[in-house]
Amino acid sequence: MSRPCTSDFYLTHNLPERFEYPDSFKKYGIHRDPPMHPFFMTTASEYGFYPPTHHTVPVKYHVRPHQFTDSLRRAGMYRNFSLNL
Repeated sequence: MSRPCTSDFYLTHNLPERFEYPDSFKKYGIHRDPPMHPFFMTTASEYGFYPPTHHTVPVKYHVRPHQFTDSLRRAGMYRNFSLNL
């Protein structure tokens, strides 16, 4: 039997494999060994505690143009040579 994918549950468009098979996501709070002590749990740590499921990943994926990144790669990052006063 094959692994279930997001397109089995929803109508998807142009999804990368990481969203098509969200069970491949690892290293979330639920996978910690040893588990975090409850005294130190915060709401921020609860946010990323569970890995994404087929029902929580996006069903559409639209790639952004890479114009800005391509120009930075050719020219290099900006460097400030002024004095730090």
